[in-house]
Amino acid sequence: SAKCHLIFRSFSAGCHLIFRSFSAGCHLIFRSFSTRCHLIFRSFSAGCHLIFRSFHAGCHLITRSFSAACH
Repeated sequence: SAKCHLIFRSFSAGCHLIFRSFSAGCHLIFRSFSTRCHLIFRSFSAGCHLIFRSFHAGCHLITRSFSAACH
């Protein structure tokens, strides 16, 4: 059980790190785009947030199912 929770915590931590770095990178690209083209910028931003939300949702699903299997 203790080993299980360690795996679960490290997965959750890794998941949030990927999620944060993706979000940060996304905003950086998005800012450099904004100065040039607002239309591209808006569609990129929307697509970016969609990917980010689905990744986050998938992440929580895996974490929850792992936690359930753990218990």
